[in-house]
Amino acid sequence: MGTRSSPDLGAPPAAVPECDTEVQPQGHPKDSREPEAPEAPAELPSGQGAEQQAKEEEEVGEGSSTESSHDAAEAPSPVQTPATTPAPALSGEGVRGAARRLRAQQLEALTRVALMEQRVKELQRQRKELRIEMEVEVALLRGELAGERVAARREEEQLRELLGQQVDSEKGGQEQREQEQRRLSQERDRVEGLRQRLQEAQEQLDSQPEDQHERLLQGMQEMREQLDVAQRAYEDLEFQQLERESRQEEEDRDSPGAGVPDPKVQELQASVAQHRVSQSGLTLPPSPLPSGSSTHLSRPFSVLVASLCHVLQNSHDGR
Repeated sequence: MGTRSSPDLGAPPAAVPECDTEVQPQGHPKDSREPEAPEAPAELPSGQGAEQQAKEEEEVGEGSSTESSHDAAEAPSPVQTPATTPAPALSGEGVRGAARRLRAQQLEALTRVALMEQRVKELQRQRKELRIEMEVEVALLRGELAGERVAARREEEQLRELLGQQVDSEKGGQEQREQEQRRLSQERDRVEGLRQRLQEAQEQLDSQPEDQHERLLQGMQEMREQLDVAQRAYEDLEFQQLERESRQEEEDRDSPGAGVPDPKVQELQASVAQHRVSQSGLTLPPSPLPSGSSTHLSRPFSVLVASLCHVLQNSHDGR
């Protein structure tokens, strides 16, 4: 048994572990063990084959345990790789999304600029049309106002003329009445004078001698004739005056508009008042905007365009 144990510790058992160590790192211990199992009994005796087989089983068990531990240690690595590798893909997708958003913002800004340009042009066109309409309206109003002023001035002159004639007529009638009163008073004074002289001549006739009676009687006869003429004239004047006053009273009493001015005067007064109301209603609108006022519209538009360009430039720089 002692001699048999020495050859068991010899070279053949050392060659087998080398073959096993070369096969284990490949990760296929079972495949390497299956082709080598039938070759071992062919080279070794029966006792050595049993020991060799036992050693190989132990080594195979250790190799399988080490491989299982390596597999368990390396198992989390496939789970961690998806968390680290998709990071560049996500950043690229974000850049593309930001680029799309910037392009959409640029398109929206350009669309707004185009709409605002169109709106400004429309406002300028409307302002031009409004200025033309206002100029035409101002011209028409000025012409109408000038016509109203001319018509009012003409009717005012006619009214002043009629009122003057009315005043003159009233004044003339008053003067005529005063003149008739003076004539009537003069005729009355004349009648009274002739009557007084006739009475004095009658008194003198009694005191005068008879040779002078004929001359005094002749003088008294002449005075009686003059007194009769003056008396008739006075009576005629007094009758005419009374008749005129009576007729005027009847006209004033029968007239429905007693004390009312002449209808023509009333018509002219109403027309003049209407012209004044029309002139006050014809108020001229404010003067149209000057042609240079378009700068008030273009200035905010240019500022807005500049701000939009600045925003687009900042977006492009951030990209």
